[in-house]
Amino acid sequence: MLDQSHYGMTETKERILEFIAKNKRVNSKEGMVLLLTGPPGVGKTSIAKSIGECLKRPTAIISMAGQNDPMHVKGSKRTYVDSQPGIFVKELQRLECKNPVIILDEIDKIGSNNIRGDVSSTLLELLNPEQANQFRDNFLDFEFDFSQCIFICTSNSTANMLRPLLDRIEVIKVPAYLPIEKIKITQKYLIPKFEKEYAFATSSKTSADAIPATENERIHITEAAVQFIINHYCAHEAGVRNLRKAIDQIFRKITAKIESKKDLEVAEIE
Repeated sequence: MLDQSHYGMTETKERILEFIAKNKRVNSKEGMVLLLTGPPGVGKTSIAKSIGECLKRPTAIISMAGQNDPMHVKGSKRTYVDSQPGIFVKELQRLECKNPVIILDEIDKIGSNNIRGDVSSTLLELLNPEQANQFRDNFLDFEFDFSQCIFICTSNSTANMLRPLLDRIEVIKVPAYLPIEKIKITQKYLIPKFEKEYAFATSSKTSADAIPATENERIHITEAAVQFIINHYCAHEAGVRNLRKAIDQIFRKITAKIESKKDLEVAEIE
C-alpha cells in the first residue's frame, strides 16, 4: 500500500515496516510514537495517513502549528466558562476508537506562551510510552489510557523541538526527491491523478478507470516536457508541491481551451 501511494523512499518505508512488524510479531496492543522529518512537500503527512490505512485504524490529523495554549492538549477545568476537553480526548470521542492513528502535523512549529505554559512540555506526558496510560485531561479529571494509540508526528526540522520530547520519539528521516524521482512521480501518480480529476482518458489503456474518449480528449505530456518543468520551475524544490501545481495548471489551461471551443460550437449551431 505504501508503494502504491508513494514512489521511492525505500529506507523510510523499511523503518516504518520494522515498527509495525515488531508489534505484529509479539501481538502487542501498545502504540508507538514516530516522527517523520524532512523538507516540505515530500509527503510526510500522506505517508502517515497511509500507515493508518495499512493498519485499518481510524485516523485523525491534528495541526500543531502555532499552538501555544496547553489547554488545547489537556483541556480546561469545568469551573471555567466554556470549559471543554482537550483535542486528543475529543478526537477519541469522534472516532469512537481507543487505538487510532493520531497525526500531529508540523510539531516543530508549536508556539510559545510563557503565561499559560509550554505545549511541548505538556505533550511529554502524552507521548511518553511509560506515562501515556495515565494521561489526565483537566476536563475529565481522571486518568485516561492513550497507550494503544499510534502517534505519528511530522516536522520539517528537529532543531526547534524540545530535547526531552525528541528522546521519546523514534525519528524517521524522509529525504528530498531526486530529479529522476520527480519524473517518475509525475508519470506514475500526478498525471493519472489529474487525468481522472479532469475526466480525460487515462494514459494507461488497461486502466479500469479509463474514460472512453477521442484522441483530442487525451492529454499526453512527454518526459522531456516534465523534465523542462522540473528544471525551470521546480529545480530548488525538495518535494513535489510546486510540480503538482504546474501539472494541474497545464490540465486547467487545456480544459479551459476545450470547453471554450465547445461553447463556441454550440453558439454557432444555435
